[in-house]
Amino acid sequence: MKTLLLVFLLFLKLNTAPAQQTMLRIPENDSLEGRLTTAKADTNRVLILLNLLEYYYRRDPEMAKKYAQDGLTLSQKLNYDKGESACLRWIGLMHTREGRYPQALEILQNAYNISIVINNSDLIQNNLRSIGNLYSRQGEYAEARLSFFRAKKICEDIHEDFHLAQTLSAIGKSYLEQNILDSAFYFYNQNYKLMNNRWQYHYLDNILTELGQVHAKKGNDSMAMNLFRKSIPYSVAEKEPATLSSSYLGIASLFQKTGQKDSSILYAQKALAAGQELNSVSHILAATYLLSLVYENLDEQEALRYHKMATTLKDSLFNVDKLRQFQNLAYVEHQRKKIYKLLNLRLREN
Repeated sequence: MKTLLLVFLLFLKLNTAPAQQTMLRIPENDSLEGRLTTAKADTNRVLILLNLLEYYYRRDPEMAKKYAQDGLTLSQKLNYDKGESACLRWIGLMHTREGRYPQALEILQNAYNISIVINNSDLIQNNLRSIGNLYSRQGEYAEARLSFFRAKKICEDIHEDFHLAQTLSAIGKSYLEQNILDSAFYFYNQNYKLMNNRWQYHYLDNILTELGQVHAKKGNDSMAMNLFRKSIPYSVAEKEPATLSSSYLGIASLFQKTGQKDSSILYAQKALAAGQELNSVSHILAATYLLSLVYENLDEQEALRYHKMATTLKDSLFNVDKLRQFQNLAYVEHQRKKIYKLLNLRLREN
């Protein structure tokens, strides 16, 4: 009953939402790039670069990398610790998305170090959530949730609702991937209630897709299909290929379940294209794996081709022992850099 009520309220909200919604978004890229051309080489320029890389992160990975590196270089030149930590985090996120987990871990730990040293709560919770997402992608869910719940506590303490919503979503996803559906639904529902009075256009696709994934695993196929389909226009409008790929994949999986192979292939290929647009290895892996299954007993050559692609990606991503070995090395480096940073700050203060 609660599930049905939640979805009813969600659909009611969507169907009665005003055409022009208030968006919690950074300024459009053209105005930011215009400001960048006249900005001096100071901390304000770093903030513009950070806004630009956030804008391009889900739209143009190469542009995002450029702005992240420019911001990091300038922050280090200015000894601007806040900017350095923020840029490092974005760089770590890009490494995570592209499957370079050891490099991502080192970079994110360095970003976290700096945020601890300068005692910036907002940066700390962002870095904790990013580290948690990295562990989740490696299947280290218990370790991931240690980071997530620490981030959640900080968000609650500083009343940062938008990042709290992202953290609740991350916790829910970690339970979903372990097939602990009641816990996944609980945290997704908490996220829904938190955002209920501030329906941001660009965030709706995430909420719809997440709920669709839970219902799909619960066997509520019709409800899941409706949620995935409702998510797509929002993802397209906001140019969000990651969520778009997840929705397409959800639809493809439902068609595969009912034996509608042509439809399943069509949407799985759409999911693959969206994942490739973003160069997101996890989305590409999920789509190629599903395609290999659908093509079984249909086209052995295509099935083998997608199976090889999925196997190669999986081997590169899910080497947990390799990550643990690296983590031990990174921890030593983490402590060394933390001490060095503290000494550096004290020297500057004196």
